Amino acid sequence: MGSRLDGLRDSLSSLLDLHLALQSQRMNEVMRTLTAVSVVFLPLTFLAGVWGMNFEHMPELASPYGYALAWGSFLLVGGLLAYTFKRRGWW
Repeated sequence: MGSRLDGLRDSLSSLLDLHLALQSQRMNEVMRTLTAVSVVFLPLTFLAGVWGMNFEHMPELASPYGYALAWGSFLLVGGLLAYTFKRRGWW
C-alpha cells in the first residue's frame, strides 16, 4: 500500500512538473513576441521624437519631400525589423 502511494505521488509530481514546464514555455513565447514588437517600435519612436522637435534649421523642413522622407524611413525601418523577426520565427 505504501509503495503504491509513493508511485502515485511521484506520478502527480511529474505531472505537475510537466504542467509548469508547458506554462513556462507558453510564457516565454509571449515574452518573445512582446519583445519583438517593442524592438520594432523603439526606433520608430526615436525617429518620431527627432522629427517632432521644433528646430528652425532642419534640412528636411525646407524640402518638399521631408514629410515623405520621414514616413518612408518609418515604413522602411519598421518593415525591415518586422520582416527580420517574422523570418526568424520570433513573431
